[in-house]
Amino acid sequence: MWNKIIKNEDLVSKVEKKLKEISKSFDTYDESDCSLFLGQSGLVLFMAYHSKHKERLNESEAYVQELFDYFQEPDNLNFSFGIAGILHTLYHLEKEDFFDFEDNISDFDYSIFHEFISNDTSLDFLHGNTGVVFSLLEQNIGSKYDYLFDAWLASIDRIKENDPNFLKWKVDFTLAKDEHPTEGYSFGLAHGVPSIILVLLKLFDRKKDFKLLKYLNKSIDFLLSVRFDASSEFYFPSQLVNNDKTDSNLAWCYGDLGVAMAIFQYAKYFDKRELVEFALEIFTKHSSKRDVHTYTVFDASICHGSAGIAHIYARIYNYTNIELYRETAEYWYGITLEKAEHPDGIAGYKQFHGKDEPLVNEFGLFEGVSGIGLSLISAISNIEPRWDRTLLLS
Repeated sequence: MWNKIIKNEDLVSKVEKKLKEISKSFDTYDESDCSLFLGQSGLVLFMAYHSKHKERLNESEAYVQELFDYFQEPDNLNFSFGIAGILHTLYHLEKEDFFDFEDNISDFDYSIFHEFISNDTSLDFLHGNTGVVFSLLEQNIGSKYDYLFDAWLASIDRIKENDPNFLKWKVDFTLAKDEHPTEGYSFGLAHGVPSIILVLLKLFDRKKDFKLLKYLNKSIDFLLSVRFDASSEFYFPSQLVNNDKTDSNLAWCYGDLGVAMAIFQYAKYFDKRELVEFALEIFTKHSSKRDVHTYTVFDASICHGSAGIAHIYARIYNYTNIELYRETAEYWYGITLEKAEHPDGIAGYKQFHGKDEPLVNEFGLFEGVSGIGLSLISAISNIEPRWDRTLLLS
């Protein structure tokens, strides 16, 4: 059973009030985006879990039908904005008994992903072929589709560097067409090495294979090799470009906490106790980092904001029952409520898209109020938040 986080009754009441506001805000949603990242897939997940929390009928049927309609003419295949994420959402809803779909998802023709997995040289979790492979693993597709996993491993073989000790590959950090191309190594859970480790681990759990084990160990070894020295405030860089290490933060997408969660899951699976202790050392050290300005916590989102930090600590608390982690999660949930400070926001929330960009209203799971709301539910309820598998946290 999931152990809820918030014990302060006044804070619980504030969370309940905020959840009502988030739920009510969906009445104004009029976009056609079905994606997990920004669109209706996130809304459906929030509605399903909120309905379960309030013990009332699920209110998301209309949105679910739109997700099924998207199957007819999908314009994107990836996990964040495409059909891989939508399939993941629908499978999760059925597996957790929120719905019993008449249209059997298992009849879906997964072969449409073969070209994307084979030809996409991006190993990105959110936007590349790794997220698609994760979605297929979560759906436990039949063995007749194992060639899709083989195609993913072949893409790793094509893109990885020739290094006898480490599994590593460079990614393109260029943000604009007129910028000089910038390549380096990414250590964020959203786009880099930690997500590859966790998806390799899920694939290894499906089919015990020596090549997978070798790739797992060599990718962990690479991750550990780029640690900052002991004097640093953080343990791992967010990026490594031309031997320059970029400072990290606390965010789910690019931060020490996501790296620690990847190390923790790997170490628990293979019973590597020293690595488990190392991961917990990271969580413990960062539990004292509570300044939103120093640690660039500019909004409340799951992806790079306070709800993501809170939820990571909530999850590691439920893994370990270490009270410090519950207290840390509770603190960040308090910050998440404080972030609902914008009169023109959605339930008071607006999302940060860059220091020179205006704040934006977002409904989705990763950057919007759906994700914030889902995390808030897990703060005050005993419902297991299995939706956080989407974030590679369980």
